[in-house]
This record gives sequence, C-alpha cells and structure tokens, in this order.
Amino acid sequence: MQKKIEKPKLKHNKKRNTAFLFEALVKELTKAVLYSDKEKQSKVSSLIKEHFKKNTILEKELSLYKQLSDTKEFPQDYAEKLINRIREEHQKLNEKDIFDEQSKLIAKINKTVGVQVYDNFVPNYKTLASVSQIFNTSVPQTKKILLEQELLNNITSKKLEEKKELKPIDSLTFKVAVDKFNKIYGEKILPEQKELLYKFINYADDDVDLKLYLSEQLEKINNEISAILEQEVIKSNEDLFSKVRLLQEQVSEVKFDKVTSEVVEKVINIYEFLNEVKN
Repeated sequence: MQKKIEKPKLKHNKKRNTAFLFEALVKELTKAVLYSDKEKQSKVSSLIKEHFKKNTILEKELSLYKQLSDTKEFPQDYAEKLINRIREEHQKLNEKDIFDEQSKLIAKINKTVGVQVYDNFVPNYKTLASVSQIFNTSVPQTKKILLEQELLNNITSKKLEEKKELKPIDSLTFKVAVDKFNKIYGEKILPEQKELLYKFINYADDDVDLKLYLSEQLEKINNEISAILEQEVIKSNEDLFSKVRLLQEQVSEVKFDKVTSEVVEKVINIYEFLNEVKN
C-alpha cells in the first residue's frame, strides 16, 4: 500500500505575510466605514495608501501574491509555468527591504490602529499562507514541492461561482455598459453611478484604489442617510422612515473583500434609492 503523503505543517507568521496585512487592513477599513469611525478610517486608509501605493516594495510583492492566489481555471502546464515565473520574479525583490517595510507597517498598525487588525478574517488566508511559504527561502524544498502541488490544484480548479472579474476594457465597451445601465435606470444614470462604473470596468492589476474609493463612497452615503433620518419630514412619515432605515441596512451589508460586478451593482442600486429619497 502506498504511503499517504501528509501536507506539511509549517508555522506561519501572518504578520510577515504582505497579502494578509493588506487584506486585514481592508477588512478594518470596511468596519470603520460601516461604524462611521472616521478617525480609524483615516488612519487605516493612510496606511494602505502609504505602504501599498504603486511601485513600493510591498505593492510589488502583493501583486505577486495576487497572481498566485486569485488565478483560477488555468491549464495544468500554464499553471506550472506561472508558479515558476512568479517565484523567479519574487526572488528579484530585496528580502531585507520587504522585511524592513513590513516592520514599519506592523509598528504603525500596532500604534495607530490596534492589534485587533490581525484577528480579521481573511477568506483565502490558507492560500496566502501557502504562497508565503513558497516565497520563503528557509522552507525546505521537499515541503515546497507539496505546497506547490496544493497551489497548483487551486490555480487549475474551477471557480465556485461564475463572477465577472475586474478587467480593463476599451472606451467602446464602456459606452455599451453605460448604455445598458441607461436602459435600466432611465435615460441618464447618476454621475456617482457613472463614476463607479467607470472605475470598475477600467480596473487594472491592483484593486487598492478601487477599494479605497468604495470605502469613501460608502462613508458619504452613510453620512447622507444619517442626515436624512434627522429630517422632520422623514421622522413624521413612518413608511418613509422605515425605507430609509432599510437602505441604511443595505449599506452596512456591502462587503468588498473582492470587488465583483455584484458589489458594484448593489452600490449602484443604493445610489438610485438614495437619489429617490432625496428628491
């Protein structure tokens, strides 16, 4: 009987996992928006912008993490080439620079936001941990092979749900998308809807800016709803008050760990409802 190969049990330091730090901060930013904690929102947003802006060492490493953790339905031979190519690209990054920048970020998180950030649930944490071990030069090659096989299975597997991924498209496609929304929402969509749609369909490789934009928009919507609920005309109308409260609940339910077409459509509908209430 062939001996079953067990998966490697490795101690993984999530604070030294660049992708985990980013996703945990996004989670914290989302909570700050939903609870209208402007001070925390400002602090978390500043940390993301500072340490994950374009061409920083952590942004470069984050991009490599995402290529391995987010890719699905790749043919077997292509997937193997992808893993090898990404690993080679990671070796070009300065390990000390990554460690130093992580240390700065961790220190700022601990001091300005709080250690609860590391307790935030990150759905694809297991995959991110595997990628981290593959990048880690101190991990034995025998264990790396097993981890790479596990990652290979993930890259070649089918998506659980068919979702529209964020992809950059040309101006003609954008016009078609806008025309589609015009038919659904009227002759002309709202400026806020159009801007969100534009940012979504012109998504590049990094969704940091899009997530920050969404958090800012949700904060604005929350503030507007709170102001509307204080109006006497709303308070005196039980039915209307209930509808606005329902809208507030819908805003709190918006999650954007991964910005999909469903998330964008939900926010666009919220814009539409809010506009109707205001007018």
